[in-house]
Amino acid sequence: MNKYAITEEEKETHWNYCEANKLPFITLKDCGGAYSEIFIDVTNLPIPLEDLSLKLKEYYFTYLEFLLLDDKIFDNYKDQYYYFLFLVKKEHSSKIGNYVFDYIKEQWLK
Repeated sequence: MNKYAITEEEKETHWNYCEANKLPFITLKDCGGAYSEIFIDVTNLPIPLEDLSLKLKEYYFTYLEFLLLDDKIFDNYKDQYYYFLFLVKKEHSSKIGNYVFDYIKEQWLK
């Protein structure tokens, strides 16, 4: 089982699987160049969205700070109400997608 979908063809199958098994739905989108977007949908899960969003925001800002990613391109992602959309370096996207899936599953869906 993939923990995220990348292509349009994968999204519907992945959504159905996640919905049926009460798992987070995550997609990775190539934004061209050196970046990818990670989108997380947990709206159909019994999770306090604000609490999860605050934790993900904390982790995301740590990621940006740790890797010295202060490019203006990240500014569009910093002022979200819910932190369920991230811009990351393309080479990190699959690992982060897997980690986010596991984190939500293990820490928020117990």
